[in-house]
Amino acid sequence: MRALHAFLITGVTAAIALPQIASAQSANQNYCTALSSKYQQFAGFSGSGAHPANGPSSGQVNVAMEQCRNGQSAEAIPVLEAALHDADVALPPRVQPLLRATKGPSR
Repeated sequence: MRALHAFLITGVTAAIALPQIASAQSANQNYCTALSSKYQQFAGFSGSGAHPANGPSSGQVNVAMEQCRNGQSAEAIPVLEAALHDADVALPPRVQPLLRATKGPSR
């Protein structure tokens, strides 16, 4: 009986948490895409390949943009943020996912 109770609690917890995790991942992916777009606007495809001396190299930024395209936003976001910050380019707004409130038992 205890095993069944633990199993049910784990299942309910997962059912509640998984949509929130997916929402957060989606928000991170959207932010990563916005960072990549902002960097491309900053770089302007001028061909200069210029980047701040202290910031990530253009090669690192290219890898980060590729990671972003491949859904690896956690790895890409810090590199893209640093590149934009070092270039004094304002970061795009980061939209946080809304966490859904769960209703208690109805009476």
